[in-house]
Amino acid sequence: MKLNDNATLYFPEGRTEEEAFEVSQSGPLAIGAHQDDLEIFAMHGIGNAYLGNTPKFVGVTVTNGDGSPRKGEFANYTNEEMMAARLQEQNEAAEIGRYGAQIQLGYKSGDIKGENPAKGIALLADIIEILLELKPDTLYVHNPFDKHDTHLAITRATIKALRALPEQERPKHVYGCEVWRGLDWVLSDQKIALDVSPFLELQEKLIDCHKSQIAGSKNYTQATIGRQLANATYLGSHDLEEATAMTYAVDLMPLLKDKNLTMTEFARSHVNPFADKLIGKAKEYDV
Repeated sequence: MKLNDNATLYFPEGRTEEEAFEVSQSGPLAIGAHQDDLEIFAMHGIGNAYLGNTPKFVGVTVTNGDGSPRKGEFANYTNEEMMAARLQEQNEAAEIGRYGAQIQLGYKSGDIKGENPAKGIALLADIIEILLELKPDTLYVHNPFDKHDTHLAITRATIKALRALPEQERPKHVYGCEVWRGLDWVLSDQKIALDVSPFLELQEKLIDCHKSQIAGSKNYTQATIGRQLANATYLGSHDLEEATAMTYAVDLMPLLKDKNLTMTEFARSHVNPFADKLIGKAKEYDV
């Protein structure tokens, strides 16, 4: 696989590159901005592959971690030390989660947000290369309503890459998933509830690998699992779902089926129905 010069590939369980891509063909793939994003939003794909329900999961992490916040034992880490720590943490998660491969593309966050157009073109080429090599059945990426600019840049690049592929080369499912904004507000007929109930113990171990982001800072493990438990509990007042933990996603396939559909129009198609229903219900009980 030919990627940019800063990219690194890690193959768990001692596989060669050829072996890793063979066991991962047509399996679940996730493209995330930062180290630890995959373990937060793509647990549905990770868990099913871990249990052998699908081919192996492959994770793609786009940025290099050099601008990461740091506290506790990591407070005095240089950018180079932080990058090395985060790369190692992501590979450790890949080993524990039995990923087919972990790809880290090594871009600076600022470059892929549009400050460096050449890097944006390189990222697009990398994603196309990965998609053509692995031919994933299901792709997980950040959702278009996320409030983190780097996450949105990854979604933009991924949609551009998917649009560049022939229709027969595209995944069957493309999910925009939760990280820096939940999707509980999306109307029921516009959101997808992915059952992650069987994977919570594994997910805790995977997120805990990212010590540099948890130590002395935010408990992403508890926050992520807590949101998933809440999603399942509050899915509906009269829904007695067997699932105890769910992560929400939106279907991004409309952006592939209609290349003229803008991200703005896609957002409006979700936000406006929610606003209409919210305001309509408020009118019913106006004072």
